[in-house]
This record gives sequence, C-alpha cells and structure tokens, in this order.
Amino acid sequence: MAPLSRRQLFPAVAAAALAQPKPGSVLYVRFRRRGRTAYGRLEGDRVQPLSADPFGDPLPAGRPVPLNAVSLLCPCTPSK
Repeated sequence: MAPLSRRQLFPAVAAAALAQPKPGSVLYVRFRRRGRTAYGRLEGDRVQPLSADPFGDPLPAGRPVPLNAVSLLCPCTPSK
C-alpha cells in the first residue's frame, strides 16, 4: 500500500476530528442483546437501555449493560 500524500490525508484527518463528540454530547445507539433490539445511550463502556427511541422523550429502562455484551446495529430500522 502506497503512503498517503498530504492532499489525501487532510480530508481523513478533518473528518475524524469532526466525528469526535463534543463535550456534553449524548451518543445514542441501537443495539441487540439476547435477541431483543433496543435503543440506548452510550455512557463510556456501557449502554444505558432506553424506554423508547431517542426521538421522543425516552427514560432509562433497566440497568446499564457492558458495551461488549451487545451488538451495535445501524442507527435506524431499514424500511425494506
């Protein structure tokens, strides 16, 4: 693999910097655990399950789950 030039590297570095969450941001995830799919809030190395999707007014539902105990899914349910 050839090394990247500065012209090729800059967009990748800029995109990575922009993708970093800002302090105080809430990161929502969709996940599967034990055959069930749910939304949750990422809190460090844990996922806090939510009572509903993040677009309403979800409340915490149950205890936080270790991130390595869930499978992260696409952020929304495919329509087809």
